[in-house]
Amino acid sequence: MTMNQSYKKEFVLKVDNRNAGKSYLMTRRQKKGDKIRYYLYTEDEEQLILAGIHENKTENYLVATSAIEYKKDSEFYVGLVECVSHQTSYLIHSPDSKQIKVLMLGEGRSPHVFLNPDHITDEELHLRPQVNLNCSSDLIQISMLKKDKVVFDLKQIYKDEFKLYCTEPLTLYESFGIAICICLIQS
Repeated sequence: MTMNQSYKKEFVLKVDNRNAGKSYLMTRRQKKGDKIRYYLYTEDEEQLILAGIHENKTENYLVATSAIEYKKDSEFYVGLVECVSHQTSYLIHSPDSKQIKVLMLGEGRSPHVFLNPDHITDEELHLRPQVNLNCSSDLIQISMLKKDKVVFDLKQIYKDEFKLYCTEPLTLYESFGIAICICLIQS
């Protein structure tokens, strides 16, 4: 699948139990004079699933199932990662009006993720990421747990490559949005 072909939008907006708990490859790319773009691929790098493209004149990212057609009125558009306060607060919007808030809290500037209570139960409302202190300071490794089960794990494997693992209650789109926020916050 090439970068201009779309992945099934329904797959990224809901968690399919048969596909829950998979790992994906996320890359960060920047051409000279251009803004950073994020891409999410299947683990074998054969299929592009999502692209996060910097929106002009803002710090927001448009997320689509195509790296070429990503405007809000496009059939490939999935949602928006909105910068509320430069590198301290982000909102992840999806077409069904769900929101996830990613905030920087505490002295260590570790990100905290707040989920919209409309689609998540109270015990899942606030996922506190666990930062791996043994990880090199140049790399990112953050996990989120729910009842001692990992529901989100982002590991930086190379300078601009990340391994993303996610499962319920987060959708693939929500996990990709959180990963973009974490990368922006840590940069």
